[in-house]
Amino acid sequence: MSWFVFKVLWHIRVWLNGGPFHRDDLVQVIAGAHAGRIAAVYEEWPSRNQVRVDLGESEWTEVKDVFLYVQLCKVKKLESPCSPRKVENKPAERGFTLVELLIGISVISVGVIVDNVIAHRFGKWPGIGGGILGAMLCFAAILLSCNRIKVVTPDKECLAQGAKYICQIERGDKGRNGVVRDEQGVIRWRYGTRENWPPGRWVENPFRKLDFVISAEGEPKDEVLIRRISFVPSIFKIMEAGNTVGRIRMCSFLRIQYAIEIQGAESLTFRLPLSIVRFWGGSVERTAIWVLVGPSKMQWNVLIRPGLDARKIIAATAFIHNEWWNYS
Repeated sequence: MSWFVFKVLWHIRVWLNGGPFHRDDLVQVIAGAHAGRIAAVYEEWPSRNQVRVDLGESEWTEVKDVFLYVQLCKVKKLESPCSPRKVENKPAERGFTLVELLIGISVISVGVIVDNVIAHRFGKWPGIGGGILGAMLCFAAILLSCNRIKVVTPDKECLAQGAKYICQIERGDKGRNGVVRDEQGVIRWRYGTRENWPPGRWVENPFRKLDFVISAEGEPKDEVLIRRISFVPSIFKIMEAGNTVGRIRMCSFLRIQYAIEIQGAESLTFRLPLSIVRFWGGSVERTAIWVLVGPSKMQWNVLIRPGLDARKIIAATAFIHNEWWNYS
């Protein structure tokens, strides 16, 4: 019975990830040594539930480009994701997160327990029927409750003209210090933490969370400070020269979604799905920032859409990276 339940869950996951995949589908690898890479399917092995993905000549020669359906997620490239035009309400490819999988396993586990209880009292066949009914209810619950996320990749314009940075957390001091480099490898900003526990802040900051401070290289007084102002819900304000210029709100206790509000700019929702290494943030109308994790979790490769205030956005991004590294 357990084998049947997990087989159903496996097919649900493949379906939510956009599978089964076919020749010329654009997919993202979400597991293994090539996690994060996006390429096209060039060969199908349906009998094995596998496909081959065009990762290069060396991978093709060594047959290291073969992936199970559950190791891939279909990617749909929208037209001009950086343009101000509102994205049409078209069906979008979406990623299946690890959290959704764990929820599904938990619900089905409850169904298996109910199945065993029914089988013990009323017999084998009523128990199997109850288990199948539980699996179907779980399937329906997943479809109704999961909020799958659009996977959007930057277009050529964004790649060519966007601001590119590398957020690197430095080893030591519990991973709270780091640097931000531009695409030439030059350090543009440094960040770290600072104590600030004035009387009366114990309600909004009961565990004395340190302020996050990021400053331009060589200009320590030119800094942006991020400080907790509420514990529940978790909210942080962005300060510059003593003035509040925005705020960051944690929208999920799992730290997979943040709302970023900056004065004079549109509000952004930054998403960090747990099962992939590509994150992104934007408004309802357009995607504004993309992040690729790697080669380790201490490094984020950041692309910011042209025309945005990169300084404040990179400060918020470095802060979220620090939170993700230390607490997720």
